[in-house]
Amino acid sequence: MLSRKNLEILVAAQKRLYCTFPELPSFEQRWDFETDGVIQALLTRLGDNDPYFHPRYAGHMSGYVCDVAVMSYFLAMQFNPNNHSYDGGRATTKMEVECLDSMARMLDWNHYQGHLTSGGTIGNLEALWIHRALGANTVICSKGAHFTHKRAANILDLKYLEVDVTKDGSLCSIALSGVLAALEATDVPVVVCTLGTTLNGAIDPLDEIFSLKAEHDFKVHVDAAYGGYFYLIRARLAGRNRKAFDFLPAADSIVIDPHKHGLQGFGCGALLLRGVSESTSQAIYTHDSPYTYFDRRGISIGEKTLECSRPGAAAAALWATMQCLPLEEEGEFSRVLLSCHTAAVKMSELLFAVDDVRLVVREPALDIVVFYIECADISAATRQLYEQLKASGFYVAMADCDISSETGVFREVSCIRLTLMKKEHLAMVDELADQIIRLSKCIADEYRSQYQAL
Repeated sequence: MLSRKNLEILVAAQKRLYCTFPELPSFEQRWDFETDGVIQALLTRLGDNDPYFHPRYAGHMSGYVCDVAVMSYFLAMQFNPNNHSYDGGRATTKMEVECLDSMARMLDWNHYQGHLTSGGTIGNLEALWIHRALGANTVICSKGAHFTHKRAANILDLKYLEVDVTKDGSLCSIALSGVLAALEATDVPVVVCTLGTTLNGAIDPLDEIFSLKAEHDFKVHVDAAYGGYFYLIRARLAGRNRKAFDFLPAADSIVIDPHKHGLQGFGCGALLLRGVSESTSQAIYTHDSPYTYFDRRGISIGEKTLECSRPGAAAAALWATMQCLPLEEEGEFSRVLLSCHTAAVKMSELLFAVDDVRLVVREPALDIVVFYIECADISAATRQLYEQLKASGFYVAMADCDISSETGVFREVSCIRLTLMKKEHLAMVDELADQIIRLSKCIADEYRSQYQAL
């Protein structure tokens, strides 16, 4: 939510915006309705949300939008640029190209093709569409991958195979080796790897997956929608995860979502492709549009995108953010990522020491912590803890997990999921952990009392 200081800057910027085209007659929209009452009603309706923007929200992958992104989107959307064509958004098209260039440099890619998307779903769909055009007919994912990959394979009429995961939720390379060995002669696979699964932020072992390419020929698409930016702090991650991130630049295609850890509003994703020539790309994307691409002074990004109309305001917001927080390994943006990871590690250590609390994964790969209360009815205890935390001013999320507890193996048990993706979370870990521990103990004692009464 905008700070008061930045609100004043935005108001001043809006006044300057009125003077953008001094050669034109003055113009303001006129309508036969009053906006005040509707805006007041809107504010009331918006209260029917959780406070996703606040550090006390640590539930789903809903970070806050940084002030400069809010301000830039608001200013740019009044022009309503469309980054489908250079004619429709010259300034914001240039900004989009600069943003993608920066992301490519982060990965040490000198030659690439890419663009912004509405999010990871479309970015991953487009990547698989490209791989299909290049000959792939089989998609291989882990069981921990996002469900939309299976949906995309269905849309594209591609064969879909799933690979078992390890205890931490990452793709099992031994299982992948078996799946690859069992492929039919006509199968041309693309292996989808995830850096930051939605459930618990697990990291697929890219290093082990690439070692399999010596025996099997396949393409690698990396869904790094959530975890891609953590490449900047890979040296600070656990050894096995650092090794995985070290191999990220070797991928054939990558999706990263700025609307997750890039401090942008939904939806702003990014797709980057490597090793696809201009001529091949042109052949894949080719289409006839006799009414769109006339200004040839710059690139029309829409000539090589699956989506057509795309908001130039999203590019402006991302560009402005990256001017303030460039993608540098020792910069402020990287320090934010590190604080999120540190917060998750600290939270895990605090909860691991509690008798009544069990972690689904002992060590967080990124900044997501999933746990449950050890008791006779884990799902019911989870719902109880969820509501009690909310009543005390802490907002978390629930997720269904397969767990192995002291009382047996359970499938799709409801657990608490913490996504500590705001830089302020590190400072409040102790307070949140204390509340979780206190409430968990009370709930566990309650279930023990009920059991003893029986």
